Amino acid sequence: MEKLIEIRNISFGYDNTPVLKNVDLDIFEEDYILVIGPNGGGKTTLLRLILGILEPWDGTITFRKDISERLGYVPQYSTFNKNFPITSLDMVLTGRISSGNFLRKYKKEDIEETEVILKKLNLYDKRNENINDLSGGQLQRVLIARALVSDPAVLFLDEPTASIDITSQTNLRDFLDELNKKMAIVVVTHDPTPFAQTYKHIACINKNIFFHDRGELDSHALEQVYGCPVELLGHGIPHTILKRH
Repeated sequence: MEKLIEIRNISFGYDNTPVLKNVDLDIFEEDYILVIGPNGGGKTTLLRLILGILEPWDGTITFRKDISERLGYVPQYSTFNKNFPITSLDMVLTGRISSGNFLRKYKKEDIEETEVILKKLNLYDKRNENINDLSGGQLQRVLIARALVSDPAVLFLDEPTASIDITSQTNLRDFLDELNKKMAIVVVTHDPTPFAQTYKHIACINKNIFFHDRGELDSHALEQVYGCPVELLGHGIPHTILKRH
């Protein structure tokens, strides 16, 4: 697999308080990484650094030449303003806006590509509905469609299952599994259970990063990350065991 993103010695903080320290991470083609850790441990901050929303204090983030503009981002549903007056179609169309070209008019091909994505996500019949009339699962799919319409090489999702029901979680997992055949996926989550059958690596973050292959999680490893005993309870899924950090 070819490397898409290389992160080396990244450090960052807020108000002189370190949040991430000397973080190294590689993201490869068709990778599927879960980023887990306690609240305030630096999960979302790492995402924002990769996406260029924040600038690191130290370290470097290097992209393969052709993908720096091909990063898809799905923000947390729970922090998204559903009252914003915009239709599903217009929301997804914003994903066709490129950096440095915010004021251009949408072209025919932009609308066509957007409609293709909406059909793939079973949202075409919702294209003219205001987003505040959508269910949680439907809005989550609209946000994913917005990220996909730009044909990303890497798709980043921040807590995608936090505010949707079990059925929507299952549908999301299956859809991401299909997407992973043609793009890398990075999921920030406090709960890895919905992705237990599909992920390839886990990055445990609490200022520092501990990287694991699939099938290596134990309570001691999680205790080091979360700073307290952690119990795992899963129904109908294989146990995931991480070696000790």
